[in-house]
Amino acid sequence: METRRTLEKRIAPSFLLALLLLVAITIVSIRSSIQLSEHAVRIKHTQEVLTRLSSQLSTITDVETGQRGFAITGDEVFLEPYQAAMLRIDPQLRELRELIDDDPEQIQRLNELSEFITRRVAFDENLVNLRRTVGFEATQQQIATRGGKQLHDHIRQIIGEMQHHEEQLLVQRQQVTQAAVRFNLASELIGGVLATAMIVIAMLAIRRELTVRGQFERALQDRNDQLTRATYRALAADRLKSAFLATMSHELRTPLNSIIGFTGILLQELAGPLNAEQRKQLGMVQGSARHLLALINDVLDLSKIEAGELKVSCEPLELRAAIEKAIATVQPLADKKGLELQVEIAPQIGTLVSDRRRIEQVLLNLLTNAIKFTDQGHVTLTAQLTENTAEMRVTDTGLGIKAEEIKTLFTPFQQLDIGLARQVEGTGLGLAICRRLAKLLGGKIEVESVYGEGSTFTFTLPRRETDTP
Repeated sequence: METRRTLEKRIAPSFLLALLLLVAITIVSIRSSIQLSEHAVRIKHTQEVLTRLSSQLSTITDVETGQRGFAITGDEVFLEPYQAAMLRIDPQLRELRELIDDDPEQIQRLNELSEFITRRVAFDENLVNLRRTVGFEATQQQIATRGGKQLHDHIRQIIGEMQHHEEQLLVQRQQVTQAAVRFNLASELIGGVLATAMIVIAMLAIRRELTVRGQFERALQDRNDQLTRATYRALAADRLKSAFLATMSHELRTPLNSIIGFTGILLQELAGPLNAEQRKQLGMVQGSARHLLALINDVLDLSKIEAGELKVSCEPLELRAAIEKAIATVQPLADKKGLELQVEIAPQIGTLVSDRRRIEQVLLNLLTNAIKFTDQGHVTLTAQLTENTAEMRVTDTGLGIKAEEIKTLFTPFQQLDIGLARQVEGTGLGLAICRRLAKLLGGKIEVESVYGEGSTFTFTLPRRETDTP
């Protein structure tokens, strides 16, 4: 009994001091966690501003690219990205203004940027109208004044200054955050060591239990450190990937559009007559450029979907017209391979509320794949309505898919290991993008296949009709 009391008297001060140390560590940890959360919010805000600035520059570049393609070729197709980018300019400027409203220096730059963007938009609209009404030569004369380039250089310079300002803020905030993390880890380590030492001294009688506990705590701390480092590495890799894709997209798409546009001019023989071999070679150049542009767009679509940046619009659309447009687009591919393209659209197919562009993208991909992997027979598209859904099925008489390969069919960058798949081009992104688009639209894509007989892909959309009460 006396021994027990003596032991208690010896270990009580150590326990009390250890308890006080643990309380102090907890308080410091809580305060550090709050500070880290605040720093993380500031860093996220700065990164969001940088992302918005990059998006603004990308949008202006899309406007210039679309206008340039139309000015060169007169083809209205080039105005689709131009018009889409024009619609994004004002909302992006408003979002950017809301993000930097607490920074007078950045607001001043943004006001100057808005003025130059307004002038650039007016310049581009004038060029488009001039190309439509007067013609190519007058447009070229206007472009030769280099007014548009000067405005674009000013815009790029101002955005660069704003990005530099935000990057400096980001570095400062990251340094503060790193210092807080180091302080937090140091305080926890020092306090933990002291508390552990006192507990070990006070609990010599139960050394085994304390040893086990200490080992467990150290393993847990090591695991937390590993998770923290892994999180930082993942965030850094994700930022690098996003920055790389954003940069490479416009660095690649701009020259590709120029190649397509100038090749089109040559094929129209605006620069002089061509012989048969020259026309053939230029056709190959144009086809390859369009194929490469499609691959780049697939990679960008997948990146936007994974980042949650790809949005779908829900508007009334004629589903029959969307299906017929997709069929008309792939008909030449079927004719070239001698395949019969069958279409069965139920009479009651009518108006839905969804995103027509994305529906057509999914249908085009499914039809193109069916034609691509079918050597003989036919490809059939059937569309029908159920009580709650609209179903579109693409059936082919191709090689089919093995049961064990279906589970990897919708995985990005995966292509089936079959002889026919090795003979066709592609990145293995089409079906992965289709499934994600279907999910964004509230629907799904399912596949049934018998190896050696063919496959059926079913694209299902929710039936949201405008006349439904």
